[in-house]
Amino acid sequence: MESGNTILFLVKEYEKLKDEQHKRIEFRDHMIYLTLAAIGGVFSFALEKPDLNVALLVLPFLCIVLGWTYLGNDEKISAIGKYIRTVLIPKINSSDNSGNYLLADNWEEFLRNDRLRRQRKLFQLFIDLSIFCISGVISIISFFVLHSSCSWYFILTAIFESLIILFLAIQFIKYSDIRNK
Repeated sequence: MESGNTILFLVKEYEKLKDEQHKRIEFRDHMIYLTLAAIGGVFSFALEKPDLNVALLVLPFLCIVLGWTYLGNDEKISAIGKYIRTVLIPKINSSDNSGNYLLADNWEEFLRNDRLRRQRKLFQLFIDLSIFCISGVISIISFFVLHSSCSWYFILTAIFESLIILFLAIQFIKYSDIRNK
């Protein structure tokens, strides 16, 4: 493939990846709003109908599913950015000997080199853990505060949910990408 066609192909790949990244960002961000609505809905339902506050044990499952979906999309967004930075841009830079397409200063690098990036990523990790994990734990605790005695299957359900929430929290920490660069 000649150099001009190579550049066109690589630029088209870049455009498609940025489009996919944009769609995933929109979808990921909607998971936060959906989770907040679920939290508010379940807590208001459980407090409004005390005889049905077993709904508090449904919320952790919702948070786990929505949190896992959020995390999966967030990981793909980061992977696309890393691919663009480490594979695609170097290919574009090496495809043109004249230097016309040199992409050394690009958006992907600019974002990663921001001096406040680590602080923002740590705060985002705190928000993610609060929305998808801590809210589930609070829901479980609230259920047991409202029920002084409950059957063994509620206890087993709460233990199972707690373990999955712990796993999800570990995954959020693992994929948080809080490095400075």
